[in-house]
Amino acid sequence: MIKELLLYFALLLWFVVPSQAQLTIFAEDITGQQGDIIDVSINVEDFTDVVAMQFTFEWDSLVLDFVDVVDINLVDLTPGNFGPSIKRGYVVSTWFETYLTPTSVPDGTLFKFRFRVIGDPTEKSELVFSGSELPNFASINGMQVEMESREATFMVQQVLNTTISVPNGFDLSISPNPFQDIAKIDFTLDKNYEDFTVSIYSLDGKLLHQQIEDRAAGSHTIQIDTERLPNSGIYFVQMLSEGLFTSHKLILENY
Repeated sequence: MIKELLLYFALLLWFVVPSQAQLTIFAEDITGQQGDIIDVSINVEDFTDVVAMQFTFEWDSLVLDFVDVVDINLVDLTPGNFGPSIKRGYVVSTWFETYLTPTSVPDGTLFKFRFRVIGDPTEKSELVFSGSELPNFASINGMQVEMESREATFMVQQVLNTTISVPNGFDLSISPNPFQDIAKIDFTLDKNYEDFTVSIYSLDGKLLHQQIEDRAAGSHTIQIDTERLPNSGIYFVQMLSEGLFTSHKLILENY
């Protein structure tokens, strides 16, 4: 579907000339906590007499995991107009009005990208119409227009929850991360813990591995291999015991 739309769009713009119209497409700054589902509003200004458009939108795939396109407010625009590399941190889209009728929409939200927040607290992702894979163009009254855009930023918030605690003497590192065969999780405890639980979850919240045992103060190492993880991707390692809870991102790149 994307290939056919790209070809149609190329033919549509073949004999057009530049215009000074200031059609603008942009996201807005937004925040969220790890594990949240967020909707990034894609807004337009001066979307007047538009027949077709195309663009490339990018984000950091280690901070945000794409879920869907929702709340579409443009005729003939569907999720099928987006692809093909959503999981790689960018998406291209092409759209044209079926009967080539000039289309106008009020300033505001054109659609929303839905993401799951997978980054660690304070990590950021730029939200940008880069035009890197497909230039940000529109066709307006038979003229090719380069769409204006404004950069936005997503930031992962700190989790403000008194039940989540990392004691002063606790230290953890994962190496290598990303990993291909085996990752070592090294951590240090400042005191003895009963029922110390180490869990590994997939992005969709499925529990893949769990260890529950008493652990003494001092240094500990856990090895994670690919037999415990089904596919390449991002996982979460959580440690839980009385007075302690922490979550860390684990990335498998076993292509």
